[in-house]
Amino acid sequence: MKDVCVIGAGASGLVAAKHALELNLNVTVYEQTDKVGGIWIYTDETNCHTSMYFNLKTNLTKETMMFENFPYPEHLPSFLTSQNILDYLVKYAEGLPIKFNHEVIQVSREAEKWKVFI
Repeated sequence: MKDVCVIGAGASGLVAAKHALELNLNVTVYEQTDKVGGIWIYTDETNCHTSMYFNLKTNLTKETMMFENFPYPEHLPSFLTSQNILDYLVKYAEGLPIKFNHEVIQVSREAEKWKVFI
């Protein structure tokens, strides 16, 4: 079985991990923070890794933004808040092999193998 490393538990990382698991690969997701969500995590802190702002609403509908075979709850409005999306990502991540508070420092390739330094 091949090992797969996914860096980051934001939307893209979560989808990559799910697809790799569906291919029966051995997956580990490394997330530098203690939360799922990536840029969808709102904080008042400045100089952080997100440009999220408090009252943000999407400019795409939930039907456009949903992941394959994982719809948003029907009761939500078409244009979602950042908290709606964050809740969705947290639910989507349930059961995924995520190692929180693990910062990937370097990735390099040696011959046919990738080396990930944490």
